[in-house]
Amino acid sequence: MASVSSSKTIFLYNGAGASPDCVAETQKFLRSTCGKYSVIPVDFSYMKREAPPALYVFPGGKAMMMGFEIVSSAEKIKQSVRQGSGLLAFCSGAMVVSSQWNYRVPIKEAPFTAGMTSFDFDQPLLLGPAAYAPTFVDVICESKDMLEELRPRNAKIESATLGDFRCFWSNGPLFGKLKAEDVVVASYQSDPSLNPLLTRIEPLAAVVHRPSSGSCGSIVLSGIHPEMAEWAHRNGHPLTDSDIESNRRLFKECCQRAGIETDPKSCE
Repeated sequence: MASVSSSKTIFLYNGAGASPDCVAETQKFLRSTCGKYSVIPVDFSYMKREAPPALYVFPGGKAMMMGFEIVSSAEKIKQSVRQGSGLLAFCSGAMVVSSQWNYRVPIKEAPFTAGMTSFDFDQPLLLGPAAYAPTFVDVICESKDMLEELRPRNAKIESATLGDFRCFWSNGPLFGKLKAEDVVVASYQSDPSLNPLLTRIEPLAAVVHRPSSGSCGSIVLSGIHPEMAEWAHRNGHPLTDSDIESNRRLFKECCQRAGIETDPKSCE
């Protein structure tokens, strides 16, 4: 069995609950950005029986379905991450692997400080920070127009390395309960012209990185979809060429932070 440190494989989850569009776009970006690695679309049974990869990638999709499917392979994945495998997850995938999945998020006009409701089905990975699922913000707001606000659209992002740009956001999680070692890679920014919902939510991280420590691999969780920028543009979302390039660079940075060597010429 190959060691994690010598592995040149990336496991991209493509089982129950994974969005075919997210898988296809993520696979394309991984292959163009991380050319030294073999990108293998897999399900959880494959993950359970095969040697650990250099990186696990969980795409967007249906979090409930993925969550129930992951149970049988959870211990193998956690052990692999503790032994050095990286983990990169987007949107619903990030919810499934997070340390806690909360129904409710803090909003500015009605700060919620008690009685936080967590999603406590068998959520077995418990890696990274807590994920707040904005799909359930209407539980607090009781706003009749909230469902209209919760349709997939764009969000404005502020990145420490890339500045401000727009990205595709499909009600992915916001991250809180960060530890001292956690690095906020990008934050949601209020822009009512793009997404009225995000003007009501207290600032929370959009992309967070928990660096490797000891033998443990790096974990990067993203509530947004940098890998879907080109797809979103093709499907009518108003992303500029500059936005798309910034999304490519953010995806590359996420891979690097997850411990993967990227191609020097990608995103040039």
